Amino acid sequence: MGYDPVSMDLLVERTGLTVNQLSSMLLKLELDGEVVTTPGGRYSRTLERG
Repeated sequence: MGYDPVSMDLLVERTGLTVNQLSSMLLKLELDGEVVTTPGGRYSRTLERG
């Protein structure tokens, strides 16, 4: 996953994981501050901290 927002459908397609598997991973990454959910339900990495 890059910094450009991507949909859950695209992540499923790219990874071959199920929606349930991805949702779990994305939630953990979001809680860790690594991923954000953008308007429209898309996901992207957070900006690198300098």
